[in-house]
Amino acid sequence: RPPAPRSSVPISEVVEIFGVAEKELHAMNKNDLTKLYRQKAHELHPDKGGEHDEFVRLCEAYEELLRKKS
Repeated sequence: RPPAPRSSVPISEVVEIFGVAEKELHAMNKNDLTKLYRQKAHELHPDKGGEHDEFVRLCEAYEELLRKKS
C-alpha cells in the first residue's frame, strides 16, 4: 500500500509559522529555506522549550515549501 497522502498546509499558516511574507518565501531558493527552517526549528524544538505540535507543523510547512520548489 502506498502511504496516505499528507495534508497540505495552507500558505497562510506557512507564513505565520515562518514569520516571513509569502512573497519572500516564494522568492527564496532551497538553501535559504533550509536556513530559515533550521533557525525556526532551533526555536520551536521541544528539547529547547518549544511545543511538540508547533514543531511538527513547522516540519510539515517546510516539506510543503520544498515540494512546491521542486
